[in-house]
Amino acid sequence: MIASFPILQLPAKVLYNAIRCLTPREIISFSLISKFTLQTAESLNLQDRISSIEIHELVSIEICNCRINWTPSDVKLRKLIDHIKCVFHTHQIYFLRIHTDSHNWKSIHEALDGVACSHTSLYFQSQDVWLQRIVNQFSGSFLYLDLDVNSIWNNQIMCTNRRNLYISTSCTELLSVNCTHLHVNQRVRAVDANIFLRHWIRGAFQSLKTLHFSMGGDAVSKLIFKGVDVQEACKEDVKKLKNVYLRNVRNIFRYDGTRATVVFKYGYVKMHVWK
Repeated sequence: MIASFPILQLPAKVLYNAIRCLTPREIISFSLISKFTLQTAESLNLQDRISSIEIHELVSIEICNCRINWTPSDVKLRKLIDHIKCVFHTHQIYFLRIHTDSHNWKSIHEALDGVACSHTSLYFQSQDVWLQRIVNQFSGSFLYLDLDVNSIWNNQIMCTNRRNLYISTSCTELLSVNCTHLHVNQRVRAVDANIFLRHWIRGAFQSLKTLHFSMGGDAVSKLIFKGVDVQEACKEDVKKLKNVYLRNVRNIFRYDGTRATVVFKYGYVKMHVWK
């Protein structure tokens, strides 16, 4: 082993200083040589979270603004992830992005099993059962969903309770969401916003606390509130919602008396449900 890697013949202090001069990618490659090199890399006491694991045609891991591409013939994905976590003393993976259909999803699922990730972005069409398990594992916190409107995944994913959901979708699918905080990434028509509010009034979306969407020049209150009983918002509510004006705020009520405040600002609409 030492003969194959002359750097390992250096005195311990010299080796330590030499390793510190390597790039993050080179340090990880070094750590994969043996248990000794892993311990040496770990002793550098580097600290940073994994910015992202991206699954496109290739699988890559980004840390310290450095992208490390996974080569299946060199190392197993789980071993690569574990080494990065060990060397950089982190258990945090900020973003998992899945933007492809073509992978061995069973092996990917096994590699990611037990890994914690706070944000997930999905863009694919595959119906693979192992991919579905990955989605279920990583979509509990922040989920960014950008699927084709005809994808069978839309209803399956949106009907399951989520905490923070960012979606680009049609009004029909919007009515099936089950989440706490909903952000709609594409422009919503006034008629669709009106339908959503009327469903909320009748008792739908019980988990919803906040709703954000854009309407552009179509953000006209009389269109959104057609057939909806509204009240002027009180000053106390406006104070709780920062950077809004009283004239741009309205209150609506669900059948059970639950109050929601709807804010209009610069073509954007925000709804806050008071619990």
